[in-house]
Formats: sequence, C-alpha cells, structure tokens
Amino acid sequence: MRDKREWSPTRRQVITAGGLGAAAGVLPAEAVHASAPIPARTVPDDVITRTIPGTRERLPAIGLGTFMTFDTVSDRGRERIREVARRHWQEGGRVFDVSPLYGRSEVNLGDFASEMRINDRMFLANKIWATGDHLWDDGHAADSLRRTVKRLSLDKPVDLMQCHSLTNVDVIIPLLHAWKKRAASGTSE
Repeated sequence: MRDKREWSPTRRQVITAGGLGAAAGVLPAEAVHASAPIPARTVPDDVITRTIPGTRERLPAIGLGTFMTFDTVSDRGRERIREVARRHWQEGGRVFDVSPLYGRSEVNLGDFASEMRINDRMFLANKIWATGDHLWDDGHAADSLRRTVKRLSLDKPVDLMQCHSLTNVDVIIPLLHAWKKRAASGTSE
C-alpha cells in the first residue's frame, strides 16, 4: 500500500507536462522571436496549476530551474538558454527558480527577462545562503539579497525566498522576516 503522503503524478499530468515541453521544442523560430507583447502572469487553461494559499494566485505546477543550465562562463551558449526562457514563458510557464549559488543564472535570467519585459511579471523563486564572517553577521546575506534584486533587474521583491542552508539561522531568519515585511510594504530592499 502506498504512503498517502507520497505524491505521484497522474497519467494526464505527465502527458500534459511532456506535451508542453514537446510543443516548446517544435515552435517555429518566428513564433519565438515575434514582437507581439508577452502576456502578464496569466496562465493558459491547459497548463496544470496550483494555488498559492496566501494570495490565491494560480501558477503552473512546473517551473523552470536554472541550476547549471543557466550558468555560463562567457556569452557562449546564451542564445540557447535565452531561447529556453522565451519558450518557457510563451508556452505558459511563469515560474523561474534561481540562486546566487548557480553562477551566472541570476545575471542571465535578468538579462533575458529584461529583453522580454517580464522581470516584474514572472514568479521568481530564489534562495539565500550566507554564513557571514561571524555567526552574528547578516552582512553577507543582506548583500546577497541586494545583488539578487540588481542582477534580476527587479522593481518588485522576489516572490519566494528559500533558505539554501540552515546555517546561521538565528541571523538569517530575522533578516528574511524583515525583508518580507519591507516587500509587503512595497519596497524591494
């Protein structure tokens, strides 16, 4: 008997997710580079969504992670990942997951999102991880938050901030609570 806490996608969910990926892979280049305005954070009806309890916003159940794939040593390969970000958005993807630990992922996604004019419309999940010089030091974490906002060219706060490591919890958690309070008041830092 299966544990009720274990989640297992239905056949429909797997086929739908696979179909979305396949559709993105066969779009003609003209459709991807079209100058038509990119829609706001509305999600097409055929995309599987989940509701965020606090805001009741419905978002796609699957987001685009940037670990390793959005990290580049130089400009080589940026066209390919730019195309991935564009197709993700055009096919109804609204969730992007980055981290300052993922090399240039924040910088690259920030550049692509600016080009597509979606910086403040995408749902952005990010992470924080910083130990500081001393256990009481929140300077590295605070700097990390400021760099994230700058790298992603955001005029809004990050939608979901996760803690990559529970190191320095006594300092990081109060910092994140203060950051969330400022975000709720409409300031990005």
